[in-house]
Amino acid sequence: MLLLVHSWWRWLVLLAGVVAVARMIAGSRKSSAWTPSDRRAVLVYVAALDLQVLLGVALFLVSPRIASALHDVAAAMAAPDVRAMLVDHPVAMLVALVLAHAGSIAARKAPSDQARFDRGALLLGLSVVLILLGIPWSRLLSPVA
Repeated sequence: MLLLVHSWWRWLVLLAGVVAVARMIAGSRKSSAWTPSDRRAVLVYVAALDLQVLLGVALFLVSPRIASALHDVAAAMAAPDVRAMLVDHPVAMLVALVLAHAGSIAARKAPSDQARFDRGALLLGLSVVLILLGIPWSRLLSPVA
């Protein structure tokens, strides 16, 4: 059940991320004023990603595949699909989370509306790109814990 929720929640995270980044880019290009809706878009993305990472950590802790990989880390690191779930995916998602939080903070503390949009677009955009790169697309149709 946890894997199913984690797998489906990813789409909401990606949607929220794309919306937040699109608002940042649009605001930057139009030199718009920062609005509560812009702030809310960033917060929704960061909160959705926070929940996704928590689900991922819980899944990591209970996954039989991860437990098996931890018994022989050398062999796990030699198998690309196992290494991806053991190291690559978790690290990419944690870095994406840090970038999303940094984007939220940078936008909040920016000295001007233009700087808010520019910083938000850069850091949130990097976060979304990293998520897209870190998703195990090969397992999309047949997820295994």
